[in-house]
Amino acid sequence: MRLNWSILFPAILLFLIGIFNLIGVRSDLIITQVIAGILAVLFFICLKILGINFFKNNATLLYWVGISLLVLTYVIGFEARGSRRWIDLHFFSLQTSEIFKPFFAIFIAQYFVVNKNWLYNYKTVFTGIAYFLLPTVLILKQPDLGTSLVYVAMFLPVLVYSGVPRKILGKLALSGMVIAPIYWMILKEYQKVRLLSFLNPQADIHGSGYNLVQSIIAIGSGKVLGRGLGYGTQAKLNFLPEFHTDFAFASLVEQFGLLGGLMVIGLFLILARACINELRKKYNQKDDDSKFKFLFQLSIFSSIVFQAGINIGMNMGLFPITGITLPFISYGGSSLIAIFASLAFLN
Repeated sequence: MRLNWSILFPAILLFLIGIFNLIGVRSDLIITQVIAGILAVLFFICLKILGINFFKNNATLLYWVGISLLVLTYVIGFEARGSRRWIDLHFFSLQTSEIFKPFFAIFIAQYFVVNKNWLYNYKTVFTGIAYFLLPTVLILKQPDLGTSLVYVAMFLPVLVYSGVPRKILGKLALSGMVIAPIYWMILKEYQKVRLLSFLNPQADIHGSGYNLVQSIIAIGSGKVLGRGLGYGTQAKLNFLPEFHTDFAFASLVEQFGLLGGLMVIGLFLILARACINELRKKYNQKDDDSKFKFLFQLSIFSSIVFQAGINIGMNMGLFPITGITLPFISYGGSSLIAIFASLAFLN
């Protein structure tokens, strides 16, 4: 079992930093997160032993099982903070949209490889887009804008590098610009408020701009070395909302300062560089197996980079607040298991 430590090492360090951050802000959740980490490692080992070809050969089945889970979430899932995203397994709350990510990436990569000789055909391309839109719309209706955007980030690079003619890609880009206003219309009101408050958070610091303002205060109060483990007042006194999930980076910088924040960013850059090196090995290879692995790994790489970049930028006020968590560091078992499952196929 070959392991790529250039990918695994920064991933494990980021997870451990997340545990330390959790110790300082929500020590009651540490055991749950550690158990999730152990499960994630077990899933990693099992998937590594099975190999990616097993999942590639069952890509269609896995896709429809994932879609069924998303639909089932509407039926038996429980609602929390205004969203119905989780299925209660008594010992574990399963966020189906997170667990589905690696299998969606496998399916969409396999679809474009299998249909490589028909990518000049609009029907083939639009069928692929339909396979992407189905889970994305289901997730958006939960509502979960952040995760639906991650699926967009997973799909678009695959579409671009799959071999679809540039002429078709250009027309799709123009079509996307035309229907963008429709996307705005279907957003929930609170989602629109979040986007608008990003432009001027000071306009309503006790309302729509509150989260962003508190995040910036937490980051600023950490200064260079931080307040120390467990001494982050913004998180401990509950001024900073969702300090263990959406705003984990802000609570981390408050405790460990600018140096802690730069360490996290540096580890993500190291991880990204290692993933890029893996992608380069397969980019110019023409066989179907290498093409599949390239597209799959590109999708997973894009999701990690997108999530990390948007979350950190969101915490710093560079992007609107969309509910996207920070990979490896934010609290959440489903996310942790899904991302380590993905890493099993990146090695």
